This record gives sequence, structure tokens and C-alpha cells, in this order.
Amino acid sequence: MSIGVGIIGAGAVTQSIHLPTLARLRDLFRVRHVMDVDPGTARAVAARAGSRWSTEVDELLEDGQVDVVVVCSPPQLHAQHVVDSARSGKSVVLCEKPLATTVEDAATMIRVAKETGTTLLVGTMHLYDPGWVAAEGMARELAATTSVVRSSIVLPFNDRFERWGTEFVVAPARVPPALDTVEDRARVLTQRVLGVAIHDLPLIRSLLPAWREARVSRAALLNPTSYAVSIDAGDRVVQLTGSMRGYWRPEWQLELLADRGRLNIDFSPSFVHAGSAVASATVGKEHRAWGPYSTNGYEEEWRLAAQAFSDPNVVRQDPKELLNDLEFALAISDAAGAAMRMEAKA
Repeated sequence: MSIGVGIIGAGAVTQSIHLPTLARLRDLFRVRHVMDVDPGTARAVAARAGSRWSTEVDELLEDGQVDVVVVCSPPQLHAQHVVDSARSGKSVVLCEKPLATTVEDAATMIRVAKETGTTLLVGTMHLYDPGWVAAEGMARELAATTSVVRSSIVLPFNDRFERWGTEFVVAPARVPPALDTVEDRARVLTQRVLGVAIHDLPLIRSLLPAWREARVSRAALLNPTSYAVSIDAGDRVVQLTGSMRGYWRPEWQLELLADRGRLNIDFSPSFVHAGSAVASATVGKEHRAWGPYSTNGYEEEWRLAAQAFSDPNVVRQDPKELLNDLEFALAISDAAGAAMRMEAKA
């Protein structure tokens, strides 16, 4: 028997990531209901999936064929949609990142999920990537003497890979953000951290014993789509850089530099349905490598949802860790914006 999936929000992430992934996992899942506030989009996307459609969340949650809900609505609506899904009796809710826009909302979501027995998962696909999972033990071993952590992301605009992932019902419009004022630029920088860097922030946080003491020392928006953020976390330095311009060769790397060696992880770009990340480590004279594996983080997060549906005791994402990940991401994004404002005043 297939697990019935209900999708809240039928935009780019649903069309380019979740539907293709679920199509590869037809032995486990069937899309039963697609909801979007735009009736044309909901109808067309549902037709591709062979499912029902609606424009109301309540209608989807009342659908008895829906066992698992994936929340792909705008971030400011995540809290309400997760809470409503849990209270409607859905056993598993997969929420896209960021989990919420405030720590308070996230705490409410986690509390309601616990009260209702709902398994809450967050779509931070790098946490599930088999390449990262295989190399995680080495990452934690090196973390004890790590001095520098780098997240370097160079990508073409999302629409390139979005188009490769699907033929859009309505293609997302790329609208340049306003950059007229310091406040505009600070807001865009926080969006870049929460929209791009956030993929790696849970991994980075797990490597920082003093993550609550992390302070942004420098932050810059280099152009509407490029950012650079420097973070001091105890005796560790974290460097976040990202750029989305033109059709450059994509590179997505997470690197640890430690006294005993170094670890490098190459991830596939988001929206790309490739295999896993590839990791390599050099410790002293020893060299080790992991991957590539045949599956990716998108597939593995859905496999975990299937496991959680079959056995609610199978949970890899500790609720406290979910809250800590969001707290860290929001703190870094807010501090990056504040650092830009302070530098402009100097």
C-alpha cells in the first residue's frame, strides 16, 4: 500500500524537487492531493501527479487519502500549516526550510507535534545526503581541532536547474530586489543567508561547540545575489560565501581545516537530481573518500518520512536540534544584516 502525500504549495520547490523525487519513489508514495492558492496552478500540477487539487488547506487536511503532508508554502505560513497538519492527525509532516520565521513559532510547532504524536521533519537535504552521512564521523573527529569552516557556493540562477527539473506550469519570475537603501541591502543579505547558506548551517552548527557564542564580524552583499559573511565562534572562524550569476560552473563546497587534517565535501547544486555529495579527507598521511552514492538528500528525506510513517519511533531529527538549527540560522542572518547596517554608519 502506497503512502498518500498531500502537498501544500505547488510552486518551484514542489514542481522541480518534490514531484520528480516522489516519482522515483513510487514504490513508497503516491501524491493524493495538491493545494495551492492559485487554482490554475493547483489544477495543472495535480493533473501531472494524477491527484486531487484544492485551494484550501482545510480541504487537503480533511482528505482521508493523505497520510503525509509536505509544507511548501511561503516561510511565514509554515508555522500555521505545520500546526494545522499535526492537529488534523497527519502522522508525518515534512516542512521546507526554514522551519519558521521565529524561534517562538518553531517552539510552538515542535510542541504541537509532540502533543499529537506527529513526526516533524525539515527539508534540510544536506543533512540526509549519503555523502555527508558517510563522512559525518570524520567531520566530528576533525571538529575537535578545527580552526576554519568554509561554505562556498557558486551557482547559476535557480531557474536554470528548475527548468531542467520540470516543465513549469507557471515559471517563477526572477525579479531583481530593491537595493536603494542600506535597509534594502541588509534585508536582501538576510534573505540570502536564509535562502542559500541555510542549506549548510545545520552541518556547520554541529561542528561548533560554542555555536551560541557565534558572532558575525563582517558581512557584505556584493551584488543582489552574492554575499560574504565572516563568523567568529570561540576559537573557530566560519566563512560563508555565495554567488548566483550567469551560467558559471556550479560548485557547492563545505570545507573543514583542522590541526590534524582537512575534510572537503562537494554537494550537488540544489534543484539538481544527481547522486550524493562526494567527500574526501586527508588526515596526516592517510587519505579517505566517500561517494558518490546513487541516491541524494531529497530521496533520503522522503525515505525517512516513509520510515517514520511505518514506525513513529524512527526519528533522526531531534526536536531540540530542529529548534537549535533554526535559532542558529536566524541569529546569523539577523547579525549579518546588523553588521551591514553598522558598517554603513561607520
